[in-house]
Amino acid sequence: MALEAGFLFDLGTIVVAATIMSFIGRYLKQPLILAYIATGLLLGPIGLGALDLSLGGFSVGINTTEEVLIFAELGVAFLLFGVGVETNFSILLGLGKTVLAGGVLQVFFTVLAVFFGAIFFNLFDFSQVVILGLILAFSSTAIVVKILSDRHEIGTIHGKLLIGFLLVQDLLVIIALPFLKNTGAVFSADLIAPVLVQSGFLLALAFVFNRFVYPKLFRFGSHSEELLFLASVSSCFVFILLAFLLDFSIGLAAFIAGLALSNLPYNVEVFHKIKGLRDFFSTVFFVTLGMQINFSFTSIPVLALLFLVGVVFVFKPLVFFLMTLFAGYGARIALTVALALSQVSEFSFIIAQQGRQFLDTTPGLYSAIILIISVSMAATPYFMKNSGRAFCFLKKHLEKHVGTKYNGVFTKKIDRLSGEFPALAGHLVIVGAGT
Repeated sequence: MALEAGFLFDLGTIVVAATIMSFIGRYLKQPLILAYIATGLLLGPIGLGALDLSLGGFSVGINTTEEVLIFAELGVAFLLFGVGVETNFSILLGLGKTVLAGGVLQVFFTVLAVFFGAIFFNLFDFSQVVILGLILAFSSTAIVVKILSDRHEIGTIHGKLLIGFLLVQDLLVIIALPFLKNTGAVFSADLIAPVLVQSGFLLALAFVFNRFVYPKLFRFGSHSEELLFLASVSSCFVFILLAFLLDFSIGLAAFIAGLALSNLPYNVEVFHKIKGLRDFFSTVFFVTLGMQINFSFTSIPVLALLFLVGVVFVFKPLVFFLMTLFAGYGARIALTVALALSQVSEFSFIIAQQGRQFLDTTPGLYSAIILIISVSMAATPYFMKNSGRAFCFLKKHLEKHVGTKYNGVFTKKIDRLSGEFPALAGHLVIVGAGT
């Protein structure tokens, strides 16, 4: 009973502290994600958790517990479930070649950059290079989706591209995690085949539910707000349970569950029903990120630290920018995508923990990685907010040195989309008919 009470006290402390920090953040006109991470710093092992204070027999500070981390994982799952509900799958398929090739190539180039950089600077051994390459290659689905959702940009072109890139990366993470246990099996069919089978099974199940179960179920449930809410949440948990049984990614399973609801007439209502639950769980997730930050990396060489920071904030955005630009989406969208993905994934915490025995051979490397992951996540809202200003600066210098003769090559996709909507006159505009 004491354990359950302690967990409830920790959860209540997180919610109350996050609320107070959110008010402060809003007053200072700072992103709420930054307020949540700051809450984790305040409550965690380097904040109140280090002071050994107690209230009514319970510790005021929090050392991240297993139960809190479960809530954090549910936060990622509900973020992706909401994205799935909002996603038009046919439009996402139209971006298939760009996001599939781009997502895979970016991960490959980032791992390669870490490998050659480590050899050139003589910084890390082979095992550390493999771990570091995988840690830095992936970007944060939770952060980007949260910001896109808050800014109502899920349905924009850059929003669809970002979600596509991130989902491809998440699928690669699932393949990468077993690879850490057996580095010789990276190209083995025994490693890749189960992931493909599990993904195919969940997608097939989502298709069956979408065609034969959900239309009647949600038509009946739509007459009651409580039934609609319960049916939505239950559909998400069914796929989460199946993912747990199959040892599959809970986040990707939740996204597939959302896709199964995405083309129903009630998808907008479903999204708004689960939004509060999603925000609650995701708040806990971002607070737990802040709890994992520490500053015990003073012994790591400055050159190694600069190299790792350069991969995250310079090399990765440059790769995304060039791939999106040459795909024909224009410099503005390419820069927005690049800046939005210049951070490290929440899954990288898992990779870092699994490979900690290798990272710890260089004192302070593990702590440095945790700090880089957290700082990159905290910086993302500022990058996305100022992407317009960055584009104006970039455009000015590009036109000065390169000119405009290549614009047609770099904007072919945008030009094609623009051609689908010719100028209209004398038409009636109807507002309010569906999304």
